[in-house]
Amino acid sequence: MNDHSFSGKWLIDTGCSHHVTGTLAVLSDLRSVPSRTVGLPNGTRVCANQAGRVNLTKTIALDSVLYVPQLTCNLISASQLSDALHCELISNSKLCVIQDLRTRAVIGLGDREDGLYYLRRDDVVVSAVGSSNLTSHFGLWHARLGHPSERVLKL
Repeated sequence: MNDHSFSGKWLIDTGCSHHVTGTLAVLSDLRSVPSRTVGLPNGTRVCANQAGRVNLTKTIALDSVLYVPQLTCNLISASQLSDALHCELISNSKLCVIQDLRTRAVIGLGDREDGLYYLRRDDVVVSAVGSSNLTSHFGLWHARLGHPSERVLKL
């Protein structure tokens, strides 16, 4: 799948070292990779020997996503994402903001559900802080955080 229309939820996970999916259909550019051991939520360990690419949004594409057929969820490795996209992840009780380190543009958002952050599949387009014409702190943070509601912003 080469577009960003995949409908499955992707969990932003600070505890996993690789992006992983159990859904072969979401991977493009599938290739064999050296076997990597992956721990499953039930405590068992399995080997992954295939990886591919997933385009989640216009700004977030995941390379080297391991295919693990036994997995029933999709995980984004926070550390792998940060390294690959040169971004930082900033979280609070409601959101996880993915922000480009160079431009400070918000390139993605994660919504918190049941204590976990799921990548928001809406495309996020926010101008860099340096190029913004906003003068108020409220307007600046409103743009930086992907245009959240006033109630969310006041948190």
